[in-house]
Amino acid sequence: LATSSHNSQEVLDAFDSLNAQLRAFTAALPPSTALIMYSGCNDPRALGSMNKRKTEWDNKVRNGLAGVSEEKDQKSGSGHQGWDSARDGERLESLCEDVKAGLAFFCVTRGVGQA
Repeated sequence: LATSSHNSQEVLDAFDSLNAQLRAFTAALPPSTALIMYSGCNDPRALGSMNKRKTEWDNKVRNGLAGVSEEKDQKSGSGHQGWDSARDGERLESLCEDVKAGLAFFCVTRGVGQA
């Protein structure tokens, strides 16, 4: 559980605090309530934007239009960006990992009279 910026006791204390808050929250819910909480680690919009750009680029390559449209865009000054396979691929992979990382909590509260 140790991280580079926090000592392991700080991390354990944070987990204990989170667990106590989750217990209090779920105790206040009605019986047989499903609770699903997920906290991603990053904003997924950048990932969506890069995926869209990659898809557009892949479609241009498949249709043989990749070089033609970039030349037109440079002449018109539209600022369209192509796809740098190595650099952009690494960035896309990194964004995927950042967005997927997170905390998930699943719970179904107990029915009336159950311990």
